Amino acid sequence: MSVASLFFVLAQMCIIFFFSSLTADTIASWGITLGPHSYLAHVALYAGLGSLLYLMLLKMNVFLRLGYVWTLGFCFALADEVHQKYVPGRTFSVDDVKLDMLGIAIGIAVVALLLRLKRRES
Repeated sequence: MSVASLFFVLAQMCIIFFFSSLTADTIASWGITLGPHSYLAHVALYAGLGSLLYLMLLKMNVFLRLGYVWTLGFCFALADEVHQKYVPGRTFSVDDVKLDMLGIAIGIAVVALLLRLKRRES
C-alpha cells in the first residue's frame, strides 16, 4: 500500500463526508432535490471509493482484498449514515447503505475488469 493510494482513499472519504454534512436547507438552496439523481450520486461516490480501496490493496491476495474492500466500504457507509442522522434535515437510511454497497461493488468490478484487460494486452 502506497502513501499516495492511501491519500486518494482518504480524499474520497472526505468528499463523501462533506456531502453528507450538508444540511437539507443547504442542499435545497443549491436547487437540488432528492430523487433519482441523489441515488446516482451515492452509487458514483461509492464506486469511486470502492475502486480506490481495491487499487490501494492490490498487492493482497484477491479474496482477502475483496473482503477488506467490502468490509471497509460497508463500515464507512454505515458510519456515514449514522453521522448523517445528526445533520439537520437529513436521516439515516438503510436504502442509502444498499446504494453505497452497490457503488462499492461497481467500483471493484470496473477496476478488476480494467486490470484484466491490461494483463491480456501485456
